[in-house]
Amino acid sequence: MKQPTFKLQYDPAEIRKLADRYMAVSAEDDRKMEEAGQRIARGEFSRANLEIVCGWKSRRRLRLLDKNTDKQIEQALNGAISSSDVKDAVCPLTALAGIGVKMASAILTAIDPGRYTALDYRALEALGLEDSDDLDLYMLYLDACLSMSKKHGVTMRTFDRANWQWSKCKEVCGPFPCR
Repeated sequence: MKQPTFKLQYDPAEIRKLADRYMAVSAEDDRKMEEAGQRIARGEFSRANLEIVCGWKSRRRLRLLDKNTDKQIEQALNGAISSSDVKDAVCPLTALAGIGVKMASAILTAIDPGRYTALDYRALEALGLEDSDDLDLYMLYLDACLSMSKKHGVTMRTFDRANWQWSKCKEVCGPFPCR
């Protein structure tokens, strides 16, 4: 894999404003996702908690979780939270039907938002990259997001929300969504 160049596509002074705009619409869904992630982090490896997180990321993929047993879900979530390495945390999740790298990143974000962030086409666009579901890219993306969030004095979740919102605004309003 060629080393990608992560470059924020908007003025970093807009990060908090964009994150606030995201929360103005999505606060309730975000809260439910975070609460489900906290329950998973405490060892509540239920299908219901996983469905809340997966529904936050992509409601249309929820039906694919039905192909997994409760035991498979429990084992995958336990494996993810027991791992200290990013690859080792992603792999048990992607072993589940309906879970790719992007969904696994969302699950990990819900479980540990200080360490992980969600990979999706909107966030990648905000950093100047094409859509991808590649695990190696996710690991580089995670490092870049952690570095940029620290540089700009925001949490990973704030940075993620701003990136998602910037892309959404760009889609709706054109090339200068923040003006």
